[in-house]
Amino acid sequence: MSTVKRETWCCQPCRSDSGASADTDALSGDNSFAKQFSAVNERLDSLVSTVERLATKLEDLLSLKTAVVEIQESIEHLSAKYDTVVATMNANKADIAVLNAHAQSVTTAVDDHAESLYQLTTELNQVEQYTRRCNFEIHGLAVQPKENLSSFVCDLALKLDLTNFSTTDIAAVHRLPSGPNKIPPVLVQVHKVSTKEQWIGARTKLPELAEEETFPRLYINENLTRANKELFRLARLKGKEKGFKFVWTRNGRVLARKEEGRPIVHIDSKADLDFIV
Repeated sequence: MSTVKRETWCCQPCRSDSGASADTDALSGDNSFAKQFSAVNERLDSLVSTVERLATKLEDLLSLKTAVVEIQESIEHLSAKYDTVVATMNANKADIAVLNAHAQSVTTAVDDHAESLYQLTTELNQVEQYTRRCNFEIHGLAVQPKENLSSFVCDLALKLDLTNFSTTDIAAVHRLPSGPNKIPPVLVQVHKVSTKEQWIGARTKLPELAEEETFPRLYINENLTRANKELFRLARLKGKEKGFKFVWTRNGRVLARKEEGRPIVHIDSKADLDFIV
C-alpha cells in the first residue's frame, strides 16, 4: 500500500459513520433553508400587504388631492369674489361719502330756507294783522231776518257811551263765516285805529248790558289773523292750565299776566308759550 493510500484509508465502520454524519448535515441544512425560505415568504407577504395598504392610502390621497384642488379652486373663486365685494364696498363708501356731503349741503340749505320761510311767514302775518288794525269783531249777536248791522252797531255804541260814534265812522260791516250751529260774528271796520281802540276799551261794559237784558251776552274782540287767533287760543289753554288770570290781545299781539301786579308775558310765537309757567 502506497503512502497516499495509507493516509486516506479508513476501516469499514468508520466509513459507515462518516456517511451517516454527512446525511445528517445535509438534512440539517435543508431544514435551515426551509425556515429561511419560510421567513422570506412571510416577509414578502408582509411587504405585499403593506404595499396593498399603501396603494389603498395612495388612492385615498389621490382622491383627497382632487378634493383639495377643488377646494383651492373654490377658495380662489371666493377670493376673487371677495376682492370684487371689497372693491364694490370701497366704491359704495366713496359714493356714500359724496351723498352724505350732498345731504349735509341739502340739509343746510333746507334749514336756511326754513328759517327764511319762517321769517317770511312771520312778516306776512304781521302785515296781514296790520291791515286789520281798524277792525273788531262782535260775538254773540243772533242772526235776524233782514237785519241792519250798521244800525245795530250804532245802537250798541250809544249803550257803551260811545256818543261820538256814527255810521260815518263805519267803513264796512258784515258777518264772518262760522262753523255749524255757531252764531257768525259781526266784523266791523272803522276808519281810525283810535275809534277801534275806543270800542275795545268799552267792552268792559258789555256784562252790565247783558244783566239789564238790553242786549244778549256780547263779546268784542280784535280781528286777528288765523295764525294769531290760533296762538291766542293756545295761550288761553296754557294760561288756564298754569293758573293765569289774564290772557288778552292788544293791537294783534297776545299778552298774558298771572295776576295783578305781575309782569306781562308777550306771546309772539308758539315757542313763547313756554313762558307761561
